[in-house]
Amino acid sequence: GTLVSLGPERIDAFEMRESVEEEIARRRQQDPDDAWATVREAEMRQVDGDYDRALELLDQAAPRLSGAAAELVDRHHQRTFDCLLKVCRRDLAGREPEFDRLKAVAESETERFEVRRLDARRRLATNDPVGAFDVYWRLIDSPHPDVVQTGDVTGDVDVWLAGRMEDVWEASTGRERVQLDAGIEDAVDQALDWT
Repeated sequence: GTLVSLGPERIDAFEMRESVEEEIARRRQQDPDDAWATVREAEMRQVDGDYDRALELLDQAAPRLSGAAAELVDRHHQRTFDCLLKVCRRDLAGREPEFDRLKAVAESETERFEVRRLDARRRLATNDPVGAFDVYWRLIDSPHPDVVQTGDVTGDVDVWLAGRMEDVWEASTGRERVQLDAGIEDAVDQALDWT
């Protein structure tokens, strides 16, 4: 089969799975704790959808990355971030330790945006629409990418944020709407005072 290597924003490579497995086995014969082999095995577990096992392997590789090639360190980071994001998305109301770790691992603007986006979804999953609205509101003024991908659709992030905020407001109860309206009024007042 073909092993597709995905980065946070693109496909990195297509490789024959068998050749990667052979190289992992060869390297493991020389060094059972080979960082490259462990990261690549984690990638295969990730492709198979076994994110927990992939994270275990990535954690095993982490101490051996000191002095490793920048490409391997970057690959390890990308896979760790992606696996954490996926396990947290699968259990929006749980996985608190993984979510805390995801927040700590996020380095780039895109990664931090994805963490905040997930934070809003988690708040909605735990019946906290006011908290979710606040996360979306703060995203407006924070650095974020120009476009957002939702499923197979890519669109303008500002339009997406406005839509998400409207969805949250419309789904809110009367008391929650009062809180949201008060927060919006405060923000408008602050903006007017600032100018």
